[in-house]
Amino acid sequence: MEKAYLATLIAIMYVEIKLPLPSRNGRRDMNVCMRATFKCTWEEMIARLEHNMSTISAAHTGWTVAKESDHSLVFLANITDFSALSEPMMNEEQVQWDKNNGVEYIAYTMQPMGG
Repeated sequence: MEKAYLATLIAIMYVEIKLPLPSRNGRRDMNVCMRATFKCTWEEMIARLEHNMSTISAAHTGWTVAKESDHSLVFLANITDFSALSEPMMNEEQVQWDKNNGVEYIAYTMQPMGG
């Protein structure tokens, strides 16, 4: 077994899920994946994320976080209004908070695979 594959399996087994995505007809919809690294504490990052997501509750149907390490996470969400994300994520206060806490994001859009 390749080392990278084994490391991924081990990481998946030890993820800490913060909030479950709601199930709709047995499905858990998600269309955004974001990986974040940060220098603040895990608790500070989750508190900030919870605050931001609560301010745009009408723009998503749910979200969850997987803990990769004490300073990195994977965020999954079902965003229904992408334009509503710009205010909490790109306002001057948030940009400064990210800078002060060494936060770096990489975001991806997703769609279900056919099958």
